Amino acid sequence: MNTDQHAARAARTARRLRNGAWLALVSILAGVLAFIAVGVAGLASNTAWLVVSIAAGAAQLYLAARTQFDAAVFHRWANQWNKGADPHADMAAFDRKIGRDTDPPRSLDARIEGATRLLRYQGAMLLVQLVASALAFLLP
Repeated sequence: MNTDQHAARAARTARRLRNGAWLALVSILAGVLAFIAVGVAGLASNTAWLVVSIAAGAAQLYLAARTQFDAAVFHRWANQWNKGADPHADMAAFDRKIGRDTDPPRSLDARIEGATRLLRYQGAMLLVQLVASALAFLLP
């Protein structure tokens, strides 16, 4: 894979990962609505599901932060590689900087898979949060 292909893949990955910001927004809105419903109307009848919802929301927000960090990294790499920087050297330097100096360095494919896995986990936590919120208000 040449530098241009690396740059294009990094740019596509950065765009995909930025979708995690929308998931975080939905999660925050769902959490705010749940707290308003509990605080104002006392609607939640099943506290256990509400706790699950809060925990899933917190996990989703953590994953959102990680996903947005990865989006910024991939965006930076795409910009650098479009200017002719060496992808392998950049990825190895990044690994050293974060304390993950591996031999051989992780491939771009492995990095993309790991980052998109975080995005999938983030989506799964949002789904758990929404379902648990609904169950907290619907179950006796």
